[in-house]
Amino acid sequence: MMDETGEQPIPFSYEIPPITPGDRDAIEQVQVAPNGTHLLITTATRQVITAAHIVVANASSALHTEQRDMNVLYVGQGLGKVNALTAVDRLLNHTTLQRILAEASTNTPELEISLLLYRFEHGRTVISNGGDLNLDPQACEQEDHAHFERLRAVRLNRDEVVTLAEAALINHFKPQYNTLLKSTNFAAQTHKKIKPLKKLLAKGITGLTVEICSANINARLFTRDALPLEPSELMPAHVLEGQAFDNEEDKRAWFEQVREMAHTHLAQFPLTTPQERETFMHGMVWLGQTQRERIWPMQGKAE
Repeated sequence: MMDETGEQPIPFSYEIPPITPGDRDAIEQVQVAPNGTHLLITTATRQVITAAHIVVANASSALHTEQRDMNVLYVGQGLGKVNALTAVDRLLNHTTLQRILAEASTNTPELEISLLLYRFEHGRTVISNGGDLNLDPQACEQEDHAHFERLRAVRLNRDEVVTLAEAALINHFKPQYNTLLKSTNFAAQTHKKIKPLKKLLAKGITGLTVEICSANINARLFTRDALPLEPSELMPAHVLEGQAFDNEEDKRAWFEQVREMAHTHLAQFPLTTPQERETFMHGMVWLGQTQRERIWPMQGKAE
């Protein structure tokens, strides 16, 4: 690892997986690429190249959490806007990627550029009626039922899901090389809303949350505008240590859940203004309180 004093060796233990399922070939030699980005694994019958980041993600080592952190430089779509392009097709002629690679090799040659490909395919609609339930609603029972059914019927196609995820993550991370959507206020009436956002609003959806996790690569994502989550800031030490669990299996499951939590970002945005939300029941003053409960952040950024 490179630090302010130069290169520092980090001992590690890594079990090289079989080259193919059922592989019985013994590994004869392992070579490291001169730039340190790949391993060349040789058996009696074949050679296989393994990326160094795979070793870093899966090896047991003395690396600190901060040494594994990955700075998000750019967020983009791996789905073609016109033709059915794959992520590889788009990256072959991606000018921003070429700029990132060129500037990184010149200014920070000790760092490695990695491409993380995500597939956003799971979603859910969360319906809340929190607030002062002693108030008499203005909508009749039929109107309330119709609104509930509209919320249940919200469906987004693949293009719309990818566009929403891209917009939310750009606004959340505000990556260095993105130029659009970094300061967009999704709740502003004057803003020309993204088409999928208009569809959500037409169905009555008032907020957007996109979740992204990097626990599988054992590295936290971050930018200066979106720092990694520190579970110690949310829970006391005895909770993080799993003292509430009696058996080791439950404790291991809890540790894994905390690890995933530490590697997860939630990009959360209101799609309506505070004035609009005052007309919803969940925007009313709770019983015994004097101020409106703020369900969503005011400035379109997670707090």
